[in-house]
Amino acid sequence: MKLTVLAPGHFHAALLQKTMYPNVDATVHVYAEEGPDLADYLQKIAGYNARSAAPTAWRIQVHAGPDFLDRFSAERAGDVVVIAGNNRRKAEFVTRAVAAGMNVLADKPMAIDPAGFESLQRAFADAKAKGVLLYDIMTERHEITTLLQKVFSRRSVMMS
Repeated sequence: MKLTVLAPGHFHAALLQKTMYPNVDATVHVYAEEGPDLADYLQKIAGYNARSAAPTAWRIQVHAGPDFLDRFSAERAGDVVVIAGNNRRKAEFVTRAVAAGMNVLADKPMAIDPAGFESLQRAFADAKAKGVLLYDIMTERHEITTLLQKVFSRRSVMMS
């Protein structure tokens, strides 16, 4: 499996690379604009690679520039794309990734307005038709331990 990261603008993009996976190629293609978001992502990956305990060995190939989205769609450098960044364009990025025939792992929220929601609905239908997956990577918020932690933390605040 080959991984692509599209416009990383949130730590969730790097979080998926905190460990290595046996069936995932160590070379990751990153498509983004130059700027602080890309620099932050690259710094996090470099930190994972350099840590003393369980270092990773990711090799990052950066495709940066104002045309990053068109290049991403045309080059289709991976099988799975991670989309975890600025929410303003996330629905657009998801739609482009599905149109390129890629499996998508996106963080929440995938859409922030009615137009984005409609785009996302079409992307889910297109993903089904193309036989690709479109998943929310923020599923831990539905796990029982997370739910209980919220309840207990709110209760302790109310008891103070």
